[in-house]
Amino acid sequence: MTSKRKPPLRVSGFAAENVPIEIKTGIGELITQWSYVAFQLGVIARVGFGIDRDVGFALLSMADLQPLCGALRTLAGSKKWIADTSLREQIKTLASDVQDKKDRRNDFAHGVFGMAEGEDGQPTLVRFRFRDAAKGKPAFEHVTPDLLSSLADEAYDFGRRAQDLTVQLKALRR
Repeated sequence: MTSKRKPPLRVSGFAAENVPIEIKTGIGELITQWSYVAFQLGVIARVGFGIDRDVGFALLSMADLQPLCGALRTLAGSKKWIADTSLREQIKTLASDVQDKKDRRNDFAHGVFGMAEGEDGQPTLVRFRFRDAAKGKPAFEHVTPDLLSSLADEAYDFGRRAQDLTVQLKALRR
């Protein structure tokens, strides 16, 4: 799809319209995969706590990953909600793994981007890393299709794990 918008004048030379479509697609795929993870975590919480679908949607639809992971840890922390020890451990592990990786999603969903010289001497898209810069580490990372693909694959794996746990949990509730 070609945009009819003219890029705004930017002293830095950076305009979102000049970002390669492969990068935009990669960021979109990454965000979409993480959206599915969040959805499935909400389903696990809803089913695990025995909450009606409509009520669960009303309560959980706006929750981000942090409270969803907290809900899963609470759910998996007691035999009251799930008697199956193995399933509880899998849910705890998933919540922990998602918690550990959620910041990478946020890096691209809410990141600050610009241009820098790539290894080939050509300008490439970079994501600024303000927290690392404050620690004296490199202040940006190059954004490549391969990087985005690997991060999307990781989120996909979380989504599959969450979906599998949802199926197991629903089977226990029948």
